[in-house]
Amino acid sequence: MRTRYGSGNLSPGQTRIYQWASWLLNPIRVAADAWNQFWYSPSDPVVLALIRIFAGGMLLYTHIIWGLNLPAFFGSNGWNSPDVLAVAQEDGIVPSFWWYVSDQWLMPVHCLCIAILFLFWIGFATRVTSVLSMIITISYSYRAHMSNFGLDQLNAILCFYLCIGPSGALLSVDRWISVLRARRKARREGVPYAAPVVSRSITANLAIRLIQLHFCVIYAYAGLSKLQGGAWWSGEAVWLAFANLEYQSISMTWIAWYPWISDLMPHTTILWEVSLRLSSGFAPCAPSF
Repeated sequence: MRTRYGSGNLSPGQTRIYQWASWLLNPIRVAADAWNQFWYSPSDPVVLALIRIFAGGMLLYTHIIWGLNLPAFFGSNGWNSPDVLAVAQEDGIVPSFWWYVSDQWLMPVHCLCIAILFLFWIGFATRVTSVLSMIITISYSYRAHMSNFGLDQLNAILCFYLCIGPSGALLSVDRWISVLRARRKARREGVPYAAPVVSRSITANLAIRLIQLHFCVIYAYAGLSKLQGGAWWSGEAVWLAFANLEYQSISMTWIAWYPWISDLMPHTTILWEVSLRLSSGFAPCAPSF
């Protein structure tokens, strides 16, 4: 007896082979579908626009702080003098336009950079200003290598991913200009105005997923590495940062009279950083923006 299976006549043995092959390949198909849906399904760019506003504001703020003492950070005789960095960055790739800026041009170049970062923050010509902002961020960090902190690295990471997706599609000057043009066009043609549609975007989803994955890894390593430090177990870590004048924008030394606060904050920090990663089930989808 022969059974018809698919497009041809198959024997019972051949049918079983096809069934077993289908059973074995089905998990692969499911995994491939989940992979494609996770990375390449279209997403609303409003989330990326919100990230641009917050990250762009932080970029603007931190670079303004760099400018409070340009000669010290970028001057030829400052804290990050070329002679010092030649040793610290030996055999490394250190791209930065600051290497080509003389001391008398420090402030004009810095003001131009601040202007570009401001335009990126408000979402003007975002496709261009996002790339320029990334170049600026990397250049500042490499030139002031001895004055870098984790914040500067996270700024660069976010700036890079904001270049990938349409971070200026909404909540931006670019959006306002497109709406204004549509209004003017409708007025000229004498037709009812309809706001320009912002479609869901694959690149918006890709950028968001990359941020999620990267930050899961960062927070996991940050939390687990803290567990190796005695100051985090004893609860002194946050207090040591508060008591360090180098880090103080405002005095937080009043916490010395409330030690339970400084004891609670290190443990809460580790719990947050580690749980952020563990809550993903060790999959790149933990944070929900």
